[in-house]
Amino acid sequence: MKYLLAFLCCLFLFPSSKGQILFSDARGIDYFEKGSAELERGNHQLADSLLTISLNTFRNANVYFNRGLARIFQQDTLGFCEDITVSAFRYRDQQSILLFNSYCCEWVDTVYYDRRRVLTKDHEYRYFEITKKFKYENLTIGNFYDTKDRSGGNYYMGNVDLEMSEQYLAMTNSHAIASYIIESGKKIYAKTTDEVELRNLGTYRELKKKATTYFKTRYGHLKQDADKKSRLFFKIYFNELGRSYKVEYMNMYPEVSVSEEDEKKIEKELVSYIKQFPIVKPARFFNEEVPFLALDYIEF
Repeated sequence: MKYLLAFLCCLFLFPSSKGQILFSDARGIDYFEKGSAELERGNHQLADSLLTISLNTFRNANVYFNRGLARIFQQDTLGFCEDITVSAFRYRDQQSILLFNSYCCEWVDTVYYDRRRVLTKDHEYRYFEITKKFKYENLTIGNFYDTKDRSGGNYYMGNVDLEMSEQYLAMTNSHAIASYIIESGKKIYAKTTDEVELRNLGTYRELKKKATTYFKTRYGHLKQDADKKSRLFFKIYFNELGRSYKVEYMNMYPEVSVSEEDEKKIEKELVSYIKQFPIVKPARFFNEEVPFLALDYIEF
């Protein structure tokens, strides 16, 4: 732990400047500057509190990175990893990715392949695969890279707001040609070498139209701004034949103030609708059809 704290202290002298600012006002920036100053002074608990307030209206890699440092200095390793995960995968901050690999993973493994995708030595490879087992979540992810690829691969997300899921962003590395999560020893891809396609676009649009009408009628009155649309995000799993076999509700964004009972109803009703999702063209990893995970939303 002493080595870690010393290492992080050095990193703080060179804070990350990457990451898009999502919201910005003078108050949020002021709290960020005050929190960062308290972090330098060694007032870690106060820094944590100030940076947390800053995140209400000012968000970028620096804020999450600095709050992560404030938390690790308080021996809050879990809080540190939560913040470093955001700065690493939402903002693609390279310094944060290095920290995440070193301190927030049980292990990180790299395997090398030749041009025929046969295992080879690290100095003779064309492809390589990096697998990570998260330390504080029951999650293992993998990314597969082609040293000659410049496209970054293809993956389907239904135009999802990338702020919704750090886990998904961790999987869908922008430079990988394929990305996956491992569940029960099986790879479920979220990004593939062959783009996923909807076979029946008309059925898909009709499903979303009906769902939009339903949720707007049932829950539209709960929104503070009736003209501002909300999105119900969900994950949907498909097998090698392109048939859906599992739907998981994620959250609502922007958030709508609903009771716990209403939220359970929304989740149940959303899953019921999405079970009618049409068959899709299966994802393919090179010549192999593979299961995959997609993110999408219903807007109302």
